[in-house]
Amino acid sequence: MDSITLDVICRLAFNMHNTDVHNEDSLFRKMVVDFMRQTSDPILRIIGYFPFLKKFLSILFHLFGNANLLKTISKKLDNEISKYYMEKLKNNQHQKHDDRKINILDFMIEQQQLGNLNELQLIGNSLVILLAGYETTSTSLTFTFYLLAKHIEWQNKLREEILKNFNNSDDYCQFDQYRSELLDRIWFESLRLYPPVISFITRRLDTGVDKCYINSLDLNITKEMTIMVPTWPIHHDEEYWPQPNQFDPNRNDLPIPGGNVMEKNPAFLAFGNGPRNCIGSNLALSESRAVLVALIKHYRFELIDDQKSEKFTSIDPNSGLLKLSCPNVIIRPEKDIWLRVTKI
Repeated sequence: MDSITLDVICRLAFNMHNTDVHNEDSLFRKMVVDFMRQTSDPILRIIGYFPFLKKFLSILFHLFGNANLLKTISKKLDNEISKYYMEKLKNNQHQKHDDRKINILDFMIEQQQLGNLNELQLIGNSLVILLAGYETTSTSLTFTFYLLAKHIEWQNKLREEILKNFNNSDDYCQFDQYRSELLDRIWFESLRLYPPVISFITRRLDTGVDKCYINSLDLNITKEMTIMVPTWPIHHDEEYWPQPNQFDPNRNDLPIPGGNVMEKNPAFLAFGNGPRNCIGSNLALSESRAVLVALIKHYRFELIDDQKSEKFTSIDPNSGLLKLSCPNVIIRPEKDIWLRVTKI
C-alpha cells in the first residue's frame, strides 16, 4: 500500500508523475517510509504535550532524532517544487490568463506570491501533506483489507456488488468515482475500529477568548492550554458505539457521504471534527474507493491461519483486536499484516 498512496499524493499534490516509488529499490520511497517508521522519538510526543518546550526539544530532535532523513526529503521536495515553478513560469508566458490550479502545489505557490507563505513555510506545508497524506491512507487501507479477509462474508458481498457494476470494465478512472453505500460503510467502519491517527487532534480556545469554564468537569480552560482529543478511547467507548470492538458496517451512526449523521454522532473522529478537520478526507475516500474496487474485483484476500507461522497476525486476547503500536501519532500493527492473496 505504501507505493500506491505515495504515488497518488506525489501526483495530485506535487505534479510528480515520474517517480520510481513502485520500484522495490526506490530511494525516495525508502526515505519516506524509513522516516515514518523510525520516527518513534519521544521528543516529538513531548513537544505535542508541552508546547512551551518546543524550542529546546526541537534542538534535541535535530541533534539526536530523525532530522537528517527529514532534511533529505525536504531537499527532494524543494527541488521538485523549484522545477515545477520554473516550468509554470515558462508556460504562463504563453498562457497569460491561465488561473487554473491543477494541484495543491499551485495553490501554495499562489499563496507565496501573495505574501501569505514564505519559502520555508511552503516547503514545511508540502512536507506535512506528503507524509500525512501517504501514511494515513496506506495504514487505513491495510486495516480495511485485513478486516475484509477476517470477515469474508463482507468481502464476498462487496465483490458481488463490484462485479455487478464493473463486470466487463476495467476503467480505473471510474473506480474513484464509484459510490456504493456498502463500500463506504466498510471503509468508515474500518476507520472507526482502527483510526490511523490517535493523538494528533488538538484544539485551543477561539481568538479573543481568554478562559472557558467546563461545569461538568469543574475545569477552567485557558488560552495557554492545548486540548488533545482521545480518538481511540472515544472510538471504542460503548456509550457511543455499541459493541465497539466488533466490526459492523451496518452501524447507524457512521458518517456515510450524503447523510447528516455527523450531526447525530460527533464521536467519529478519524478525520477530526469541526471546521478544522482533515483537509485530505475527500482525497482519502476517493483513493480508498479506487483501490478497494480495483483489488477486490480481481483478488481474494484471506487470513493466514497457521499460528506457528511468522506471518500469523498478532491478536490481543482481551479485545480481539490487532496488537498495535503507536511510535508517533499514527498507529500500525505490532507485526506486519500478511494475507493470502489469490487471483480470481
